[in-house]
Amino acid sequence: MKADHPNLMKVHEILEDDRHYYIISELMHGGELYDRILQLKRFTEKDAAEIMNQMLRALNYMHKKNIAHRDIKPENVLMESKDANNTSLKITDFGFAQAYDPKNGLMTAKLGSPLYMAPEIIKETPYDCAVDIWALGVLCYIMLSGKPPFKGKSKDEIFVQITSKQIAYTSDHWKNASKEAKAFLKKMLVRDPKARKTAEELL
Repeated sequence: MKADHPNLMKVHEILEDDRHYYIISELMHGGELYDRILQLKRFTEKDAAEIMNQMLRALNYMHKKNIAHRDIKPENVLMESKDANNTSLKITDFGFAQAYDPKNGLMTAKLGSPLYMAPEIIKETPYDCAVDIWALGVLCYIMLSGKPPFKGKSKDEIFVQITSKQIAYTSDHWKNASKEAKAFLKKMLVRDPKARKTAEELL
């Protein structure tokens, strides 16, 4: 499974000795997007749009090759610089990534990070790369509002909300959000994967 895109983390070499593996990858000084979210609390729509654009371009590249990442979350996005004004990034951690046959080889494994798992994964129905778009929608929701769209004290509670709770855009966190930003989000956070927009359409 080979992929080469400016917003996907490049691995230059893998070495091993008797006790360890060593992965030689690109150097990213800015840490995880997760840390940037904790630092800023909420993103401007401009910065969120720049991040979404880069991630959608990378996912569109992967999805055109019928490769799903299956673990999109802010911990798996690395920032190029510690400068909060620099939004250049790369998607990393392809441990759950899977190439699949869209005609008769859809994926079925129940995996990923609970808060970002698409409804079809939770329901254990065959799924495709649309699960990445759902996860990206959750990430975008968090960047714009500072809060996750689903809450729960346990994984099971979160799963119930993901599969059935109406997603709210009415709290104080959304009062200054543009109608375009909310419309964009609603194209990703669609429970029916066939109605969910693709990375190409979102771009």
